[in-house]
Amino acid sequence: PELNEESEKPPSCDFESILLMSPDEGLKNTVFESSIDFLKINAEGQEGNILKAVEASLRTSSPLILYEIKDGDAFHSAMISRFLDIGYQSYRLIPGPGILAPLGIGEKPDPFQLKLFCCKPDCAASLSRIGLLVLPEAGQDSLSSVPSTLWIDYIQGLEYAIRFLPLWEKYCQDHAGDPDWQIHQQALAAYSVSQLPGYSASARVQALKTSYGLMVNLLRDRATISRILSAARMAIDLGFRENAVKILNHLISSFESAQEISVDEPFLPLSARMASIDPGNVAGQWLVYSALEAREICQPISSCKKSMPNLELMKTFPFYSDEMERRRELIQGIFGMPE
Repeated sequence: PELNEESEKPPSCDFESILLMSPDEGLKNTVFESSIDFLKINAEGQEGNILKAVEASLRTSSPLILYEIKDGDAFHSAMISRFLDIGYQSYRLIPGPGILAPLGIGEKPDPFQLKLFCCKPDCAASLSRIGLLVLPEAGQDSLSSVPSTLWIDYIQGLEYAIRFLPLWEKYCQDHAGDPDWQIHQQALAAYSVSQLPGYSASARVQALKTSYGLMVNLLRDRATISRILSAARMAIDLGFRENAVKILNHLISSFESAQEISVDEPFLPLSARMASIDPGNVAGQWLVYSALEAREICQPISSCKKSMPNLELMKTFPFYSDEMERRRELIQGIFGMPE
């Protein structure tokens, strides 16, 4: 949930008064009156009232809109229908490839997701032409022509893989005829498609969903560290943050209880940042930190106060980032925590 809310009556806690004007009035007072390309609606639970006030303007214009779908623990599905009534289809961001995918009828976003996008068909067509959106009527792209070894070219180009390639080469040789490994390769190859801009937006999103489904099935048979890592990255890239946190919690528990960590199977890095870092001679620390940072990023806002012990632990690792330090300082300031 958000840390702030808007109210017509002064609350009992600290508050700040703000000047309000109608959206139409606000639009008239801008230099962009004739052409609004992007509109963000984020008003701490007042989105419905804002939509009512600006509805007439939205019927005659065609911006891409980012709006808040969650207020506290409440999911406002009515907003999706209200936008659809005036011609705006809702989409959710698939964060891995950075593509908007249509929200199906009755489909609910991830419980940790706060915002959705929406737009009219003409705006959607423009975004689709440049590979940033999957149209609702888009068909299924065939992935049968994707070679199962595509993942090798993709992963070899990432810095983190340097330390693991000898292990993985041996694993590939030893398990060449293993049916599970063949499915594992298909999952990694499908994921690689999702990362390559040469494929259509529809194919990339479909490939990412396929990779996650294959990896989850493999986990049910045997949950190795490598498979858990890859499944977590796929869930993160799909925007399945709740599932990702569950997977990462299991992964971190495995790290805490294991005397030895085996990553002889190829695996995906948990983020683009960690993919760009050579683990050097501390691959174990790199793995543990990757999981801690990924979980921190995926956590809902309401968990931020509980993040401090996690952030303090992360600060002891050589991979600690400026982003995590800014987060630690922000939480410390919001809740008045001592150094």
